[in-house]
Amino acid sequence: MIENQEEKILKKLRNSNIIPHKIAKATGLSDSTIKNYITGATKPTPANLKILENYFNNSKIENSVIVNNINNSGYIDSRIYDSNSPDVLKAEISKLDSIIADKEDQVRTLTDQVRTLTDQVRTLTSSLAKKDEIIEKLVEKLG
Repeated sequence: MIENQEEKILKKLRNSNIIPHKIAKATGLSDSTIKNYITGATKPTPANLKILENYFNNSKIENSVIVNNINNSGYIDSRIYDSNSPDVLKAEISKLDSIIADKEDQVRTLTDQVRTLTDQVRTLTSSLAKKDEIIEKLVEKLG
């Protein structure tokens, strides 16, 4: 008998030494969903089957990213998606752009702080030079 893709994935799931909670956490599927698939209480949807396929296919996991989205109900959706997906790539680029913008702001703030400190050092150096001149004049008058 030839196994279809669903049977292969379910067989990997049932024979896996990985606890269901870890699979659930890594895929973004619920613990109960994973347990139901293992016991045969329910069958995976095509989308969930693809998620499990990606999870068990190591080469795909290496080329995948986990995307965390919070939907309207507040549930965190962490799923493994093919990293070549345009939507995933756009989301990752957007995250990186945001990080870059934050870092640029931090650099500008630090640059301004360095300028302020440099000005303070110049002022103090000038004050010290004036004090040294006054001390030299007083020493000459007294000496």
